[in-house]
Amino acid sequence: MQPFDIMRLYSDYLGTSRFQSLERAGRQLGIPLPNAHRAQADTLLARAVLQRMAGLTTDYP
Repeated sequence: MQPFDIMRLYSDYLGTSRFQSLERAGRQLGIPLPNAHRAQADTLLARAVLQRMAGLTTDYP
């Protein structure tokens, strides 16, 4: 499996070369932010951002 940078992908999704933080991406996409800057919370938020970019609808707790 080849790793990739979700936040770089998000910048491409926005059509900009400007870096966006994970927290900001979550807010921009309307995803509820969990306890920020915790490993598990960041992982779940990154997954939600990727799912939203892919057009998947998900109910967030």
